[in-house]
Order: sequence, then structure tokens, then C-alpha cells
Amino acid sequence: MKKRIFIIVIALLMCFTISGCNSDKTKLAISRNVTSSKFEKNIIRPFAKKNNSDINLLTDDKNADIIELSQLDAAKENKAGRFKKLDYKRIANFKYLSNEQQKLAKETNSVPLSMERLSMVYDSRRIGPPYFFYDLWNQEQVKSIALPDITTKFGPAIIYLGNDYDHYRSTSSYVSDEVENHGQDSFRALRELEAYTRIYKNQTELINLFEKKQINVAVVGTSTAEKLIQRMPYLRVTDGHQITNTVVYQMAAVSKDSKNIELSYKYLNYLLSKNIQKKMNSLESVSDNLSVEVKNKELIVTTMNSNLVLDELGGWKKEWDQIFY
Repeated sequence: MKKRIFIIVIALLMCFTISGCNSDKTKLAISRNVTSSKFEKNIIRPFAKKNNSDINLLTDDKNADIIELSQLDAAKENKAGRFKKLDYKRIANFKYLSNEQQKLAKETNSVPLSMERLSMVYDSRRIGPPYFFYDLWNQEQVKSIALPDITTKFGPAIIYLGNDYDHYRSTSSYVSDEVENHGQDSFRALRELEAYTRIYKNQTELINLFEKKQINVAVVGTSTAEKLIQRMPYLRVTDGHQITNTVVYQMAAVSKDSKNIELSYKYLNYLLSKNIQKKMNSLESVSDNLSVEVKNKELIVTTMNSNLVLDELGGWKKEWDQIFY
């Protein structure tokens, strides 16, 4: 009996010596749509080590403390009451966000982690570069184009693009306006594209359109642009000469069912630090860090109003379908 007790005691001592058998570690579950071994090694593990915690990366939101999701989905989930109300005073690095980014955060009860810009990819064998998004309305130059469907991540950004173009041609001003009148100004401009525009819903459809030479230009997010160029080297990307550009953010929120609020706040603050933002930008090159410098100092960056888009999307889809389908 004494021998058995001695063995148990030794085992317990060994257990506490090796990372405490995780008994003293806090746990954090993070839901990410996409992750990588580099992200885990360079972002997740240092945070876990610093905070003596175990991080569980999930591919769905069930049992998650932190939920990472797109800007529009963040607005939708917040309206559904799935997030814990954030106290931004507990996120010291929140101060590094721009006024627009802070406004977006408070609208969606989440924080922006990275942003992805609109780009244009074009077939360099068939046409010269379209330098401005407004060149899409020059059929003689672009010949044929593809736009993301209204239901995709960048679909609502096309509504903002049409609105900017309609405003520009009537005022000669590049200053972006909020979408008003249920998007009617935008749809007036988009109707002019109908005759030479194809709509795509995913990357596979877009690849087919380029390979069959059915389009010369496509409006895409920066992540899609990189993947397309890797597959089809004759494609080129243009976004450095834009006067206006619309960005879509990746957000992070604390689940209302989070079991570790304190560590959740620490993680959000960690991701917004300047050092980690730089690391994220190098690891996930398809996105820009939140303080990315643009070469064109006159660039006007438009942040979509997530709640407006959410409220209007049903009506926009009906109008969109009447034009393009």
C-alpha cells in the first residue's frame, strides 16, 4: 500500500513539473476560417507561451471564445446577439486604429484585424492595363469584364464602386459618398456595364472565364488576384494607380458564450499591436495590415457601412439580378 502511494505521489510530482499537466493553463478557443502552420507558429504559439495558455484553433464557431469572420458577417452576427459587448478601454492597442476603423469596430462590436482591397486583374496578351476602376466603363478599352456576384465577399463593394463612378462623372470629384437612395445611383451606372459583363461566384468560375477568353478584366480581392496570377502568369494586377478603392475587413469578436473573457481581451489587444500586425502582413500576404502605407498618397479608401449593406442587401440583390441575370 505504501509503495502504491509513493508511486502515485512521484507521478503527480512529474505531472506538475512538465507544464503543470496543463492544470494551471488557461484555455482559449479561436475560430478562424483559414489558418496556416506559419500563422500558428509565429502568432499563436508566442501568445500561448507568453500567457501560459492552451490555444485551440477551430474551423467553426461552436465553443469558440474568439470568432474571426468577414466584415459583413460580423455585422450580421452582432445583430443576432452572438457577441459579447466589447469594452474598448480594455484593448489598449485600439488607439492605433484609424478613425474609420474604430467606427467600423463600434458598428460591428468587433475589431478589424486585416483588410483586403479591390484589385483588377487583366489578360496582358489581349489588352493594355486599365489604370483606374472607372476604366471599366470604357468598353472600347476593356472589351469584356467580370464582376463578383452581389452575394460574395466583394459583391457589395461593387455597389460602392458604381456609386463612386456615378458621383465622379456628375461632379468630377473623386471624393467618395455613402450609398444613398437604396443604391439607385450605383445601379444606374452598373446598367451601363451589362452588355459586356460576366458575373462569377467563385474562383473556379473566374478561371474558366479567363481560360476560355470570355473576359479580359476581372474585379477581384487581392487574395484572388494572387492565386489567379500564380495559375495564369499572363495575368497582371493593377491597383497602385487607383484614385479610389474599397476595402473589406476581417474582424474578430468575443463570443457571448466565451469562457475566458480576460484572455480573449488579451488576444485581441495582442493582434492589434504594431509588431504582430507586421508579422501578420508578412505571413498572410493576401491581406494588408491595418496601417499599411499606400504608394499613392491621394488614394481615397472607402470603408463600407456594414449595417447599411446588411439592411439593403436583399433589395440590392433583386436589382442586381434584374441587370445581370
